[in-house]
Amino acid sequence: MKGAGRVWLGALLLAGAAGADASHDWGGTDVCTAYRDTAPPGFDPQALPEPGSVGAQVLQRYCVQCHALPGPGRHTAEDWPAVLERMVTLMDVSRRFRGLMGSIDMPDPHEQQALRAYLNAHALRPMVEAPAGDDGVAYARTCGACHALPDPRQHPADQWSAVVARMERNARVMGRVWDGEGALQSVAYLQGRNRGTGLQPHGGGSLPPPQDRARTAPGAGAFAPLVWLAPFFVLAALGALRWWRAARRRSGDPTP
Repeated sequence: MKGAGRVWLGALLLAGAAGADASHDWGGTDVCTAYRDTAPPGFDPQALPEPGSVGAQVLQRYCVQCHALPGPGRHTAEDWPAVLERMVTLMDVSRRFRGLMGSIDMPDPHEQQALRAYLNAHALRPMVEAPAGDDGVAYARTCGACHALPDPRQHPADQWSAVVARMERNARVMGRVWDGEGALQSVAYLQGRNRGTGLQPHGGGSLPPPQDRARTAPGAGAFAPLVWLAPFFVLAALGALRWWRAARRRSGDPTP
């Protein structure tokens, strides 16, 4: 039961961040591999924007305790606050019930603020309008299968080939079907729409693309926090039950 609890906990944490390159062993199971279909490989720390900033250091220090390093472009600026709230809650509960997953260090309020600002500044910048044309349709189909569609100006035109190649690597590690022709069309679309300069770090405010708006509409996820936290309370109850039984055995009480 102890091993199963750790696996479930690891699965919850992976739902909001990356992780397949690093090994994160919970009760004998590497959840980064077990849940590879929802957890892309970890981000290269050397490729982080502003790697010497406080936010980048906080990201590398705390987030890799439970899963591989997520890149700030993993989510949009609108999505990151909910992801961070969920992760901080999971870390806090895990810290209080150390038997579930070992010792967890918590970022202090100032570090959390720096992390929020960093992720917001370097988040995925989504397109507002739907892509048009054959290449645009291929782009929406290929890249929109895993995440919001990035604005073509997110990167300079000459960097998009490398970015899409990295996405191909992620898709293969995650066991997803990769459309090679669609990827080539996606690169052509991104380069064609790009004006040669990348976007500057931003503070959010962009709307998600049309296909994602229903997903983030007010009230659509009203019960999401309860869904996320319910397994934690189950695990906490199981931990309390194991503690109570162990205490009874130590006292010599034969009652199971």
